[in-house]
Formats: sequence, C-alpha cells, structure tokens
Amino acid sequence: MDNISVPEAADSKTITRTVAPVIRYDPLRQDGAKMALLNGQSTNVVGDRRYTIDGAAIFDGRVISARENLDSLVPLIAGSDTLRSTGASWISRTRNPNALFVVDETNQEAVVVPDPLGGAIVYYYNVEGKYYASTDIASLNSALQADGVRTTKSYNFQVERLLIGNCGTSDSSYDEIQTLDSFEFIQIKSGTFQIVNMRNELLESNSESYFELLRKTRQDIIENVVAVAGSRSQMKIAHITGGFDSRLVLGAITHAGVKDKFRFFCSGPEKTRDRIIADGLTEQYGLKRTTGPGLVPGPAHSITERLLGPLFHSGGILTTGPNGREIPVDVVAVGGGYGEMYRTVYADRFAEIDRNDPNAAMRSMLPWSNKDSTYISEEAWASLSRSINAKWQSVADQYEEKDFRGDALWIHRRARFHFGQGSMAWSRVGTRIDPAYSLHGFRLAMSTPILLRSGNALGYDLMQSFDPDLVSFEFDKPRFESDEFQNLRRFNGVRSLPLGRPSSYENAPSTPHTKNRVIPNTLDPFILDDKNPTAAERAKFVEQANRLGVNFWQSASYTDAQSVLTRMLADKQIRGAAPDLNWAYVNDLLKDKPLTRGRIRDIYSVVALISWHAS
Repeated sequence: MDNISVPEAADSKTITRTVAPVIRYDPLRQDGAKMALLNGQSTNVVGDRRYTIDGAAIFDGRVISARENLDSLVPLIAGSDTLRSTGASWISRTRNPNALFVVDETNQEAVVVPDPLGGAIVYYYNVEGKYYASTDIASLNSALQADGVRTTKSYNFQVERLLIGNCGTSDSSYDEIQTLDSFEFIQIKSGTFQIVNMRNELLESNSESYFELLRKTRQDIIENVVAVAGSRSQMKIAHITGGFDSRLVLGAITHAGVKDKFRFFCSGPEKTRDRIIADGLTEQYGLKRTTGPGLVPGPAHSITERLLGPLFHSGGILTTGPNGREIPVDVVAVGGGYGEMYRTVYADRFAEIDRNDPNAAMRSMLPWSNKDSTYISEEAWASLSRSINAKWQSVADQYEEKDFRGDALWIHRRARFHFGQGSMAWSRVGTRIDPAYSLHGFRLAMSTPILLRSGNALGYDLMQSFDPDLVSFEFDKPRFESDEFQNLRRFNGVRSLPLGRPSSYENAPSTPHTKNRVIPNTLDPFILDDKNPTAAERAKFVEQANRLGVNFWQSASYTDAQSVLTRMLADKQIRGAAPDLNWAYVNDLLKDKPLTRGRIRDIYSVVALISWHAS
C-alpha cells in the first residue's frame, strides 16, 4: 500500500442547504454596489477579499466546500498578489466539480474559477457592461429577473436534452445566458469582463510518458478517496455495482486502506446481475453495506413531478437529481462517473468525420434518427444540426489527434452536464464526490491511441495497479475476454466471486423533506398520475415494457399520457406557448397504433417539452 495518511475528520454538525453564489457587476446601480457577491451565505473574508465555494473540491488533500474546511483556503486567497493568479492556481490544482468565487469589492474585482474539466459549469450574462456569473442557472436567472432582465427559454437546449441526452452543445437553457468551456475561468476587473483560457498551460504534456501519466492519475484517484475518508461527515457511502467504474473506485479505496471509513450501497434489485456481483464483492473484501445511497430526491407524488421536478428546480438543466424538497443531510455520496473518461465514448463515431460536411456531426450524434421521424420541426432539426456542428468544429480545432476529438467532445460537453451538474446540485444538499476525476487522467486519455481506449486498457491498468484480483473477478458482462483485448494485455481469465448475501446492513440516514411545490401551478390541470393496475394489467404492462425496452411506468401510463397531451393541445394558452413541433408527428402520437419504444418515449418527451415552455 502507498504511504498515505488520512486527515482527521472534523466534528460532525448540523448542515444547511447551500445556495449557489451569483457575482454581479453593474456600474449603473443607484445603490452604489457595483460589485456584489449574492447568495453567498457561507463566505470567508481575508482583507478586502470575500470568497466561497459552490460544489465540493478536493484541494491539497482535503474535501473543501462552503460547509467544510473553507478557512483552509486563507493562504491561497491571501498569498496571491492578484485574483488572476488565485484563479490560475485553483484551476490547476482542484479536483471534482466545484467553483471558487472571490470578490474584492474595494478594488471592484472578482473571479469565478471552476474545476479544470468544467464539471462546475459557469453560466454568465454579459450585456452592455452588466456582468452576472454563477454555477447555477436557476440562481443566475432569478438574480436577472430581480434586476428586471428578461430571459427566454432555449428551445434548442431542451430538444437536444430530449433527443440526445445532456450533450450540451447548446450553451444553456436560456438563450441570453452563455457558458464557459472547459479549462476557462472568469475575471472581472476595471469594468471589463474577461474569459481566461488555461488550456495550453493545463494540457501541456512536457513529453510525459504513458507510465508517468498513469502514475499521476493513479495518485490523484488515491488522494481523492483518502480525502473523502478524512472528511467531516460521519457517513461516506460509495456506490457498488457489477460494472467497471464503481469497482475502479473500490480498488482505490481498498488499496489506500480506508474501506472501513466507507459504507457501500447497491441499487440493483435482488437477483439481478448487479446485486449478485455487489454481494460477491462484499463477501470477498469484507465491505460494510448500507440500505440506501444517502442522497435521495425528495418524494414525487405523480409522474409529472418525477419527470419535471428536477427540471424546474435546476432551471431546465437536469432530468434527474434534487427536486427542491430535500432537506440537507450530512452524507458524502461517492460515485464513479468520470471513469468513462478512461475509455472511448464518442471517438469511434467521430474519428473519420468529414469536417466539410455541415450535417456529418448531426449524423454521428444521432445515427438512429432523422428529421422526418421525430417530433421536432424541420427548422428545429436544422438549428440543432448547426449547434452540434459548431461545437464539434470548435473541439476539432483544439485537438490535433482525430481519434480523440469525439472523446474530447464528451468531456467538453456531455460529461459536464451529465456528471458535473448532478454533482453540483447534490453538493448543495450533501456532498457528492467522484474519485475517478483527474486532470492527469484526461491527459492520459488524450495521449493514448483509440485502440487502447476502446478496449478500456487504461482502466484495466489503473485497476490492476490497485488490486490485480479486482480485474480478474467477474463483472456484470464480459469486459476483457475478447481476442482484441488479448492483443493489448495478458488477461488470464475470469474468476468467480463467492456467493452469498450480506449478513447485515447499516441504515443509511433518512432523507427528510419538505412539502414544497416542485412544478408550476399552471400544470395542475395536466398532472399525469401513477397508474395502479390490477394484477392482470400489471403482468401485461411488465411484458410490454420488457419487450420494448422501456420502463414499467412508461408502458403502464401511455394512454394516460395521450390524454394529458390531448388536453394540453386543446388549451389555447398552453398550445400558444408550445414551441415549434412537427405537428403531424405529434398528432400521430395520439392515434391508436401499435406501440414502439420510440412512440412511447416520444410522447413523454413532447409532454415535458410543452410543459417546460408553457410554464
């Protein structure tokens, strides 16, 4: 085991839900407060500088947030001659989605500095000398509305979210609000708004070898789990599944000798492959299991609340996550989402793309669809294609290696919305850490040919360095048994895990909640309630859901969704606020036709799209 010391945990105490800070600069304000840090309820002061953090950072071996170890940043804040150097130091040394806010109201200067990969997306408004910036678009939009600035919901963003997932080639859920790219931070100084791009400094290779980058990545991951082990929270819960990424984190935890500091949770139902593998790992490594994940969304009392609660709470960004009913809990939840960074995601699709073909990026991103087989209009399809192509061209300009450009697009856009924004939202309720996060890891992937990334050889090497046995134990599906992988690494076959079930579980903290409204009251006439089928109906819906590859509730409530959509389209106010859709296709969804996976998913997407834009 590496020579690693675990920092002592601070005393646990009652925590409060944090609110994302907003920095505002308005030279024409009548109250004279040109520069202000809004919503920063947990701030420290060093001389003329006020600072706080949104999200949770791993910095100098500690977990740092607005609730924990914030005063440990005094040397960084006080020791820098300029806020620009403070920002450069933070973005080069911090890990996990987070952002540092520093304001010097005396000198009218500020910086907003996210983590280097941009998991903390910085949203900003820059119009006519007024500057606003935040890492939560809902907080930013509220500040704009309070100051009389009107914003418009982005149709492109929601269409992309529904058709592709959280890809994020559209800047944000509001047309007037823009976002920083990865490796950038904001500086406001002398009345000017500057975007500081640190890409060259952060990605400069210095001709480091594969093994040196692997060593640094490995050390980052180990330091991350050790920092979590030493955090103030008395409950640290790591997710464990039959997959690769959670096992990579488990490997780092066991290698660092801190497994007794963690509890492990598996969300897979009994007898599923996920649960069987998790139970085997529990037995093999003597893990302590818990009954829940620690951070759980507040209750949803209808399908409508479940579908739209997180969307409205996040300002149109997230489809899963907190819905606003959660009361904070003193829990650190640990996941492995950034483990995807060590293997290819988009690279195969984009490796040979023709940059002169304006529609090639759209075809690569949506190979299963076309403009005639979806609910958006031809104009919206063309607009989405232009947006995807623009972001693709921007990423392609930054990366010379063609076989990495697709995966660069993943880290610059999708990972930031898919993993980063969820992490930020949950870190305002508790603390969410992804130990696989590593800037060195991104550089490692960038320097590695697609053949190694496609075979997950990077992940294999990392896991084997933690514990060779973990690589050989069975997964939820074949991982390293292919002939192609045998050409990359010597894999000696799969070993079985012991059978058995945990003899005991530790209760996860209960998740208290409020009865706050989570959707606008304008949607009350269009609530889609959960179905309560008879036993015979349930059997029918289960068979249909399994056959078509959809969720049970999507199958069971399809006809109810048709009724809700019919009522929406009959309401002049709702119909008038609806975005431009392919109305022929939408009306066809209301007909009694044989069900397909596409038709089922599309009707819920249309209901969600109209609900967001009409509210």
